[in-house]
Amino acid sequence: MPNPDEVAEVHANGFVYDRWDWIEVEARIGNVARHIRLRVMEIGDISHGFKNVRLKVGDTATVKLAGRSVITDGTVTVRQVAYSATTHQIEIVVSTKTWRINNASPKLQQFTKASLSQIANAVLGPLGTSFYLSGNTGGADKPFERISTALGETVKQFIERMARMRDIHLTDDPQGRLVGLRGGTAPEGSLAATPVAFPAFPSLPRAIATLVEGDNIKELHGVMSSLEAVNTIGTVGQNFGNDEHGGSQASDVYAEVTNNLPATAPAIFQFAAEEPADKVDVQMRASHENAAVTATFIQVYITVQGWLMDNGTLWIEHVVPVQPFRIFSPMMFPNDWASLYLRGVSHRQNNQEGTITVLEFTLLNAIAPFGQIGGPDINDLLNPPNPPQT
Repeated sequence: MPNPDEVAEVHANGFVYDRWDWIEVEARIGNVARHIRLRVMEIGDISHGFKNVRLKVGDTATVKLAGRSVITDGTVTVRQVAYSATTHQIEIVVSTKTWRINNASPKLQQFTKASLSQIANAVLGPLGTSFYLSGNTGGADKPFERISTALGETVKQFIERMARMRDIHLTDDPQGRLVGLRGGTAPEGSLAATPVAFPAFPSLPRAIATLVEGDNIKELHGVMSSLEAVNTIGTVGQNFGNDEHGGSQASDVYAEVTNNLPATAPAIFQFAAEEPADKVDVQMRASHENAAVTATFIQVYITVQGWLMDNGTLWIEHVVPVQPFRIFSPMMFPNDWASLYLRGVSHRQNNQEGTITVLEFTLLNAIAPFGQIGGPDINDLLNPPNPPQT
């Protein structure tokens, strides 16, 4: 009898499809839609794999791992078949509703005095989905004085253009809604595990879980690199003139953000804002670019056994809202440990690897601007005074 913690189910057309040989589902900050790929190798009889051939493109489907929903009211977007006299294979892909925004264009129009949330929901509504902000997103709903859609631009591209000007990163949730976020900790009553804090560093954000080398870490691959590091990010902007702003106030708008990445020498990167902007707008745009640069400094991929955390929730449930995790790995970190954000999750199952989850982590400030969450100084990460005891 299969282990219920390792069963993937597709609920569609009044049936439950649960016989799969290969499974992968991924959610990642930066990806606006999650997809689950399921493959059955040997079709079997009608009580087993054969019924999987009846799933067709366009079917509405809900997908569960270990009995917990990862996609609700999604759509079968791909059906791929390959067979010969000796082998049979069917692959099904189910996607969240937000997959539609990758191809559809918004209506050509101009918005005035409207916020990111208002505009995003206006263009997403006809596609059957919506948008909301999650976590520490202060200032993100500052109204755009005016902004227009562009011919040939998709809904995704239009929302991304606005999101960059508000220092917002995009992903989706299991219900197929677009989510804008920067960072923050799990709200009260969330599915997060009991927070764990190291007393040696009480000022750091509490972690919802701890991963330990030689214990619950099955594999780790990580890179620290300063090859793309720059210490100052500057955004140059211009605003249109009107009765409220004109002259140098509109023609010369500039803001910058500094960080403490270990660059070989002090370096600055400057770029132009994509939209008409005031001082606050270009400050948020610089912070967004700074987060992208900071993300290049450290990337850690950790493989753990199974799909579930110790508290019975799926790892993928903790991509939104953004939350800190504690990782203890003397081989990876010079100070033995780090507090990092979970940026992506890939749940997998196949005959070669078994049932595993691959977790992608990045620095706290690679998602939120420096100083906004109170993350550790990078120099403390590399040369801490008092590493915590395990």
